[in-house]
Amino acid sequence: MNVEDIDLGECIPHRPPFLLLEKIIRHDEKGLVAQAQARSEDELWSRIFAGHYPGQPITPGVLLCEMIFQAGAAWLGIRNGGSTPDDGSVPVVARIQQAKFRKRVSPDEPLEVSVTLLEETGGAYFMKGTVSSQGTVAASVEFSVTRSFST
Repeated sequence: MNVEDIDLGECIPHRPPFLLLEKIIRHDEKGLVAQAQARSEDELWSRIFAGHYPGQPITPGVLLCEMIFQAGAAWLGIRNGGSTPDDGSVPVVARIQQAKFRKRVSPDEPLEVSVTLLEETGGAYFMKGTVSSQGTVAASVEFSVTRSFST
């Protein structure tokens, strides 16, 4: 599947204002790279930046991790043929490990979000991911994803 043909809205269940990825840059059988940016003019981000270190806003680390998790969900969606599964399941984070925050991310910085599959076993996907800004890793995390079914 060509990256130009990928509709994030069909790959993952997230929607604005909480769809944090902008587009897929590349993907293969082991992972994915996406583009993101915490745009200060966006309604969600403007509200976050107004209260998260007012006057010197910083992108919250938990939202950098969420960008990585969404990249993992997008990779799973692409692996599923570019759509969410027909069985009603959605990818959910089951475990987070080794979250590290190495660089402050300010509003409007272009970000590269990458995710790599480490292992797949018994319906669980173990992944690692990073968010980079200007070639420097800002955040990294290892996590696992499973599928959850609606009740």
